Amino acid sequence: MRLSNIIIVLSLIVTGNLAIAQGDDCSTASPLGNLPTPGACVTGIQTGGQITPSGTTVGSTADNPYVYQTGCQGQGGQMDFPANDVWYSFVASGTVLNIDISGLSNANVALWSGTCGNLGGRGCMTTPNNGSGSMVVTQMVPGDTYYISVTSSNDSGNNDGAFDLTISNDIDCDDCLLSATLTATPAPVNGGYAEGEVVTFCYEISGWDQQNTNWLHGMQLEFGAGWTGAVTNTNPANTVQNFPGPGCDGAWEYYPTGIGNANGINWGPGFYFDVQCAANPIDNYGDDCQGTGCSWTFCWDLTVGACTPGMDLGVTVNTSGDGESGTLWDDNGCNDDDATNFFAVGICCPDPVMVSTPTSCPTACDGSATADGAGIAGDGVGSWDYVWEDASGAIVFTDNNVNGTSTANGLCAGTYDVIVTDANNCVSVGTVTVIAGPCPNPTFDPEPGDASAQCSVPAMTNLTWNDPCDGTGNVVGVDATDGNTCPEVITRTWTYTNSCGNFVVATQIITIDPPTYTLPAAGGSTVACVSAAQSAPTVVTVTDNCGTDLPFTGPIVSGDPTCGGVKTYTYEFTDCTGATFDWVYTYTIDPPTYTLPAAGGSTVACVSAAQSAPTVVTVTDNCGTDLPFTGPIVSGDPTCGGVKTYTYEFTDCTGAT
Repeated sequence: MRLSNIIIVLSLIVTGNLAIAQGDDCSTASPLGNLPTPGACVTGIQTGGQITPSGTTVGSTADNPYVYQTGCQGQGGQMDFPANDVWYSFVASGTVLNIDISGLSNANVALWSGTCGNLGGRGCMTTPNNGSGSMVVTQMVPGDTYYISVTSSNDSGNNDGAFDLTISNDIDCDDCLLSATLTATPAPVNGGYAEGEVVTFCYEISGWDQQNTNWLHGMQLEFGAGWTGAVTNTNPANTVQNFPGPGCDGAWEYYPTGIGNANGINWGPGFYFDVQCAANPIDNYGDDCQGTGCSWTFCWDLTVGACTPGMDLGVTVNTSGDGESGTLWDDNGCNDDDATNFFAVGICCPDPVMVSTPTSCPTACDGSATADGAGIAGDGVGSWDYVWEDASGAIVFTDNNVNGTSTANGLCAGTYDVIVTDANNCVSVGTVTVIAGPCPNPTFDPEPGDASAQCSVPAMTNLTWNDPCDGTGNVVGVDATDGNTCPEVITRTWTYTNSCGNFVVATQIITIDPPTYTLPAAGGSTVACVSAAQSAPTVVTVTDNCGTDLPFTGPIVSGDPTCGGVKTYTYEFTDCTGATFDWVYTYTIDPPTYTLPAAGGSTVACVSAAQSAPTVVTVTDNCGTDLPFTGPIVSGDPTCGGVKTYTYEFTDCTGAT
């Protein structure tokens, strides 16, 4: 058994830098691939080939959150923080890692295992002014991915520069312990655990080389002072053999106070192999298994004690062969084996108090969240640095050196973490959910008002909608008529549907009034003769106030005043409502005038002298119409004196004789 000479305390510091460059953060670490594989074990150290990456911290930034280690090899014993750094990743091929650096004075080199965001420290060193240093880390797991960070002495850039690394893997062929892994569930958050937290540890040995015939006999546990000291839920490994035979089988058991002194060493608490018929784990051999096919898994629980910031929650596991912790075989062939270390610290700062306001609608990113680093009791130590991350781990907001709460605005609906670092570099994490607000109903702004027109429908316009989810925009309305032509009612409708399926409808009623028009004044004239009024009068077209010509139809003629009276010409037009209007022109016909010739007469001496009727002229009226006489009607027969009368008659246009 050999205690590791690397003692690491992991802590985290959050800084305000946000810029991330290639290789400037764990998540963007430059991959170096698989390290060259060491040769097959024969004896001693089998070395692997070297890789020699070069880099520079010039232009780099400090991580956010910032991770660092204490207990480093070299001067100072602690990495500077925050400091500009660059990162590399590689896959181990052996159990021993060698790292050399040159060229960067006062540099910090650290080895990390785990995953980005949940890194565990595996060792660190600081270089002197000449910029050269070396570090050896054991108990590497071949096939696992590890990270190397190289940092300057600060984040001001005053110590940035170029450097050269030399990295290689070895295998120690003189070790009994070939490969072992220590896991903790849950993994530390930001490098530590909170008071009262229960952590399950499992130590798996996956290979054992029986140096000088040493069988695996013991697995000792050492704990940092931050644990309560109580080991619970112990689960020993299954034995891989039955020795010495039926009825006296061997078994692994947990011994809380250890097993006592063997070979000059007091073997403390841990798991030991015991042949049950002996009832004394010291006085027997170990569990007999040889090679890489051997496998043992030991599990136990530890509880975090009353918290002191930065208290040690480390766990160290050693193994021993039966030539060390047993008395039936005396050989120290396994005392060169390295310990397996786990490093964590106590996180005592209170959980931040988290509140949030929802977004205005599901698609909006206008929510907010507030974190109070003082915690529920208000006993946190300010000032605080706040780093806000979304569900993917991307940093959305940083707020440093704040003496109070931090509020992140402009958040979409979702879950957010805030990493809070107080004045004592104590780190806590809070989680808050920003709820998606309800999807509102959109509105039209302004709402369209009803309108009236007389001659034509007003031109179509776009209407503006307003929606907190979708912003503002325009939609075109649709016209629908009532089927009439005069008057007409237009129903104009605008419809908008937002991304949530909510819709709004705006309606405008447009009433088209019938046009107005003025009829020409009724016309008329007086003529003396029928023949002078035979043609219809010329009628003008009626024009409405919209400028439309409305022609008359007709005329409808009434009256036939051949000898005086009225002759009427009636013209009609129909407006857009279907109503009929008349325009009338009348002729008043005066009866013709005429003058009768004076009555004639003569005296003759004899009757025979008056046998023939006299010649009578035709009466002509003032219209030039000849009105012939009829007759004569003869009366009297004065054959011997007296009067013989010839009466001629004509009838005028009125029927008078």
